[in-house]
Amino acid sequence: MSDSKFLPGPRASAFGRAVAGAGVLSLSLILSLATGCRSIPESESGAPAAALAERMLAATNYAAWTDRTAAVEFRWSGNGKERAYVWDKRRRLVQVEWAEFRVQYNLNNFNSLVWQGGVRVDDPEARRVALESANAAFVNDAFWLNPLFHIKAEAVRYGRVVDDGQESLLVTFASGGVTPGDTYLFIPGADGLPAEIRMWVQSLPIKGATATFGGYQTSATGVKHPTDNSILGVSIQVGDVRMYAAYPPPGASDPFGELAGLR
Repeated sequence: MSDSKFLPGPRASAFGRAVAGAGVLSLSLILSLATGCRSIPESESGAPAAALAERMLAATNYAAWTDRTAAVEFRWSGNGKERAYVWDKRRRLVQVEWAEFRVQYNLNNFNSLVWQGGVRVDDPEARRVALESANAAFVNDAFWLNPLFHIKAEAVRYGRVVDDGQESLLVTFASGGVTPGDTYLFIPGADGLPAEIRMWVQSLPIKGATATFGGYQTSATGVKHPTDNSILGVSIQVGDVRMYAAYPPPGASDPFGELAGLR
């Protein structure tokens, strides 16, 4: 079943959606933090910035994510919400489970299957609403697997920031499928892995808002991913992470069998 005609056009950046999706921006929080806004720092572009981006990606073993990871399962929880995912990267298929819903869909054409309370949903409007909710959640929650992986996109500008001898990577999305002008500062820890991100995004009134990333683990395919994160002081957990070199794994049934057959 194709729902592509129901879905919106180019969406905001995954980073901005991740912050909005965490549901943490109460009016009182905005007012209390507004005075802590920061300006975008000066940066050096060119070869030094590009080299820093590659070093940070190498620290997370980005090559293992692109070349050796066919699929990932994970569970996202934050602000009293919880969702479970299966993401078949090679076939670009996604399953999202939350509350009484299970939604499977194809990222290429948005063909979808929807269940509510274990019962198949065939009503077009109900399917559209469930699909939009599932896709919005996926854009948000996949960000927290490793936000650095989103910087390998078209029309991205890198800048190198040095503060008291500490190098940080400034990333600006100039155009395309992300919000033009959204800017992020990736601050690595001693191990080179992203420890903090500061954000200047259109979806946030707090300029330079901070997200933190920690509890890094290494997947079976060699990818380093954070599990214990926060945004504006709200905890975001990414657990039960399993990455697969082949999917479905040998001897397992294909959870996307029906969806993969849709045309």
